[in-house]
Amino acid sequence: DVSCAECDSILETAYHILHKCPFAREVELRDVQEGLQLTKNLEITQLIMELDAFWVMNILSRPFKANHLLGTLMNDCLVLIRKDWAMDVRHILWKGNQCADHLANLAQAEARASVY
Repeated sequence: DVSCAECDSILETAYHILHKCPFAREVELRDVQEGLQLTKNLEITQLIMELDAFWVMNILSRPFKANHLLGTLMNDCLVLIRKDWAMDVRHILWKGNQCADHLANLAQAEARASVY
């Protein structure tokens, strides 16, 4: 059994990484922040943001406590979202996210190749 390097005592499974791990959630939210910042830097004025992480959509669409673990990062994303531009945020299924799906398949193939 392999434990999560970030959570220490929790068994690392795909479910844990995708739904429970606070580190994975921070990484997902940071990716959104960096994508929004890149979009702003490129002076793109219309954006359709597709997310396969429904919790990110939820967390950015309702108030949160100032002392939330990811509060600063969430606020940074909200500041970028509220800039003067046309944005549509959509939830897509993980299988619908071709990039994430491809990367997950590569990771699985690599894991299978390294099992002895």
